[in-house]
Amino acid sequence: MSGVIKELTARHANAVVRSATPEAWETTAELRRQLLYTHLNALPARAGAAWQELHALKDKALAKQVTLGEAATFGLRCVEVYAFYCIGKMIGARSAQ
Repeated sequence: MSGVIKELTARHANAVVRSATPEAWETTAELRRQLLYTHLNALPARAGAAWQELHALKDKALAKQVTLGEAATFGLRCVEVYAFYCIGKMIGARSAQ
């Protein structure tokens, strides 16, 4: 693992600030602050895009008209899956004793 870290630091040695002077620390602190506020500034746009995507998916789902037969079939499938779950729990509990 340390070999990978050494290789990465050697490859990107020009990006490392060598001095530990207060000026270097202030520069990196300013860069961290800029990065944080840049990401915070992008949050509303990203949230808006996520809401637009959600509304588009919801509209697409509502556009498909589901018939009564399809809904009944889906309901029966859900009941069937739940029944298999219950039977599996009973068989599992019996075999555990």
